[in-house]
Formats: sequence, structure tokens, C-alpha cells
Amino acid sequence: MSDITIIGLGAMGSALASAYLAKGMEVTVWNRSAERAAPLVAKGARLAENAAGAIDASTLILVSVLD
Repeated sequence: MSDITIIGLGAMGSALASAYLAKGMEVTVWNRSAERAAPLVAKGARLAENAAGAIDASTLILVSVLD
């Protein structure tokens, strides 16, 4: 299980995921466009296959979406 899941990898979601990764936390990420997760996966994040999988990966869910 991850320490945190971040859904939505725009500027804010990506920055938050990077900050958590830098602190050594286990982070699961998901975005509609999977290619946005690639830089975070390269830093050690886990990519969820879908939103439901992202939610199941952690007890703490952060959603960062435009609208």
C-alpha cells in the first residue's frame, strides 16, 4: 500500500507528487493521460491502471483537477 495517491497530474498534482517522492514516501499516481505520469514513475511513483486502482492503492487520496 502506498502512503498517498495523487489523482490529476497537472502542474499542481505533479509538483505535489514530486515533493512527496523527494521525502521518501511511496506514491501512487493516476491521470487520464497516462503519459503525464512518466516523469513521476521515473522518480519512483507507482502508476495505477485506472482511477479505481489508484483509490485502492492508499488510504490517503489527493485529487488535483481543474474542474
